[in-house]
Amino acid sequence: MKKLLKMITLVILVVLIYFAYNLYRLYRLAPNGAKAYSTYSFPNSKYYLENKIDSLVQFDKKIFRNQLDDNPTAKFYNTGRYFTINIDSVDFIFRYKGDSLDWVNSKDSIKIFLTSINSFKKRKLSNEEKLKIVEEQFINRLRE
Repeated sequence: MKKLLKMITLVILVVLIYFAYNLYRLYRLAPNGAKAYSTYSFPNSKYYLENKIDSLVQFDKKIFRNQLDDNPTAKFYNTGRYFTINIDSVDFIFRYKGDSLDWVNSKDSIKIFLTSINSFKKRKLSNEEKLKIVEEQFINRLRE
């Protein structure tokens, strides 16, 4: 009986550690967190950048957004503060810097942070390869 109790305690401890680790990762990528894979600045308003992103997604067949009903991650992250794009089976989740008040008052500059990268490819890509994909096929095109 003592052995079983020790085993249950160990399992609970492992689950709690796993939960705490995932909570830490979530906090690290939270809207007010400082962690990001990369930061990109644009000399435009958020409204202009959103329209440019929508246009790029609409006319480039390599870049798309997952249907919100089919992808709970995309549904969570497409809220006005976040947006998700998919390029070559890799989801890139970005966050706009600031809040709605900052976006209204800052009409000539906006920053976006790449906060999360989720790859659905069979072949694992390094973070450097993923950043190269998003910068060449998306970020640089936004700057054109």
